Amino acid sequence: MKKTRLLWLCFVIVFLVPSSVQASVEVPYKTYTLTGEGYPMETQVAYVPVGNLGVTGDLIAPEDLFIAEKKIVYVADSGKQHIAVFNDEGSIIDEIGTGELIEPLGVFVNEEGIYVADYGREEVVLFNHNGELTNSFGRPDTPLYGERTSFKPQKIAVDRRGNMYVVSEGSTNGIVQLSAEGDFLGFFGVNRSGGSLMSFLPDLLMSETQRLNQFLRVPPAPSNITIDEQGLIYTVTAGTDEEVIRA
Repeated sequence: MKKTRLLWLCFVIVFLVPSSVQASVEVPYKTYTLTGEGYPMETQVAYVPVGNLGVTGDLIAPEDLFIAEKKIVYVADSGKQHIAVFNDEGSIIDEIGTGELIEPLGVFVNEEGIYVADYGREEVVLFNHNGELTNSFGRPDTPLYGERTSFKPQKIAVDRRGNMYVVSEGSTNGIVQLSAEGDFLGFFGVNRSGGSLMSFLPDLLMSETQRLNQFLRVPPAPSNITIDEQGLIYTVTAGTDEEVIRA
C-alpha cells in the first residue's frame, strides 16, 4: 500500500509539476502583487491569452482600443493611420479614417459615432458609424485655455451628454473638457504636483527666491482615461508613484 502511494507521488512530481511550470513560462504577461512593504512580487497567473485580433499585418502600431456592443473592437493604429474594426471572432471587418487620420492615438465609441484623438492632426475627429467624417474639434479658441497651451490629443472619453474629456500631451492642468459642440468647458482632474514630508522640510529653509523657483514643480499630465456606465471618470498617470490611478 505504501509502495503504491510512493509511486503515485512520484508520478505527480514527474508529470504534473513540469507541465505547470512550462505553462506559466508560456504566458506572455506576468502577474504581480504588492507585499506588505509595497514591493512588487510575482504571483500566480491572473489570466491566459486565448487568441489574437486579426492576422499578421492587420496592425502595425496599435495605440488604443475600445470594445463596443456585440464585442466589436475598435483599434487606433497610428502605423496604418486609421481605426481598425474587428468582429467578435477577431477578423478585421472595417477600416475607418484612411486618408483622413494622421496619428490616431485614442478611440472612443458611442451612439453618436467614433471619436478619435488624432495627435498628428491636433484634433479630435468624429466619424459616424458608416465611417464618414462628420466633425472635428481643434484647439479651443478662448483665452481661458491659455495662449501657450498646446492641443495634442492622445486619449479621449465621452459622457452621455456628449461632453469630451481629452488627454492632451503635456497638459499639466489636467484633462481638457469640451462640450458636444467643441466649446471649452475647463480643465478636469488635475494631478497634484506632490508635497511629501521630505519635500516640505527643505522648503522651510529656502529663501524667497528659491520658493519662487518651486513654481517649476508642475503636476504630471495624465496618460490615459476611461469612463464607466455611471459617468465616473478614471485617469492613469504614468511615471509617478502617487495617484497613478484616479477617479
